[in-house]
Amino acid sequence: MRSRTVNSLMVRYFIDQQHAERVAEMATELAEQLQSRWDLQRFEGHSMLRSGALLHELGLLIEYKNHHHHGAYIINHSDLPGFTRAQQQLVMALVYNHRADIAREVIARQTMTSVLLTVRLTRILRLAVILSMRRRHEALPQVNIALKPSRLPCICLPVG
Repeated sequence: MRSRTVNSLMVRYFIDQQHAERVAEMATELAEQLQSRWDLQRFEGHSMLRSGALLHELGLLIEYKNHHHHGAYIINHSDLPGFTRAQQQLVMALVYNHRADIAREVIARQTMTSVLLTVRLTRILRLAVILSMRRRHEALPQVNIALKPSRLPCICLPVG
């Protein structure tokens, strides 16, 4: 049900489905590398991250510059079968914060999970969007993330 809802939004708002899938794949790959240390499975973190990745360009039909705001508005004001209201708010927070400055108040308003987990999911989505920016599958880099105690993740990209 949830995937049908996301797919219908992607079609209705003319989201580039191939690019959205690439971003979702990259976000999943990054999340799997961080799973053991960040406990991303709690509160369906992987599923909500995937939904946010697939819908991150939802607002592009309205305007490019603030498409993250428009996409969040659409998610917030739509009936999304398969999503609870709390899940909808988490996906909305991820879409809103996937670019530009992170709006802490939007993250704090969602009630699906902790602020910390939401920030972690947001970081993963932002990184996946950046790494997928060229919009070509063959251009996706192989990325390895290492977590060191009490530090931000270290991202290792291939040479060349």
